[in-house]
Amino acid sequence: MPENDLGHGLGALADHGGRTGRLAAAGDIRARADRRRRRRYVATGACAVVLAGAFGVGIAVARPDAGPRPGPPAATGSTAQTTSPPVVPSPPPSTPPSSSPSSSPSSSASPSSAPGTSGTPSGSATTSVFSGKRQIHLLPVGSESTFGVGASERLGLSEAFGDRDLFVLTPLGSDRYWIRTAKIQVGGEPLCVAVQDDGGAPAPVVATACDAADRKQRFLFRRTGTVDGKPKYTIRTSNNIYLVQDPDGRLISGGTGVVAVEIGEGTPDIDTPFLLPDQGRATLPTLG
Repeated sequence: MPENDLGHGLGALADHGGRTGRLAAAGDIRARADRRRRRRYVATGACAVVLAGAFGVGIAVARPDAGPRPGPPAATGSTAQTTSPPVVPSPPPSTPPSSSPSSSPSSSASPSSAPGTSGTPSGSATTSVFSGKRQIHLLPVGSESTFGVGASERLGLSEAFGDRDLFVLTPLGSDRYWIRTAKIQVGGEPLCVAVQDDGGAPAPVVATACDAADRKQRFLFRRTGTVDGKPKYTIRTSNNIYLVQDPDGRLISGGTGVVAVEIGEGTPDIDTPFLLPDQGRATLPTLG
């Protein structure tokens, strides 16, 4: 037993003996001493608990925000990635102002429509009536009649505007054309318009078997202007023998109204301009 406990125990024993006039047995003395120690231990432990609680409260008061601090938020897929700067589209390259189109070369220019142009009919490259695939009328300007094939295969003026009055201009090359019948056939072949005599005197015009070597069947079309916006042409052979209308029979007595006549210097202005109205697709077989 430590000295302080022993002294305390002896003091208590002497005090008890003084009050009661007798001393307790040794076992009782030890029992009382044990009880005192236990009470002292309990009081000491309680004081320690109270002191510890007070110390904790003091710390809590001194640090009100000492609680656990939340950590930084976990990076998500969208925030973990480095944000790319917005892509600004580049401005399109500046386009230089278009310059005025240059003059078209002569090879692509439209054929001249000036009156008096000889050779290939003006616009023949694009005018379908000269393609050999369209049927037409040979209509004298200002006339109410058209050229047609009459009796004995002779050409005359017709007011019927029927199948015997339809023709097809078939290109032969070198600006020459056959004038073939669109509907009349002999032996399964169309006929060709021909000058019966190209000696110079007025002569009849007939429809006969086609012969590419016969120059009296090869015609040139010369554009001489327009009528109501439609081109008009004169028709002649290479010997300047023109197809003209003669409704009064002044050039050939008893004629049919259609004559072939030479026109040159000193000749009266009797040439006949023609309109060539398109009458639809031709059904003749293509040459070659």
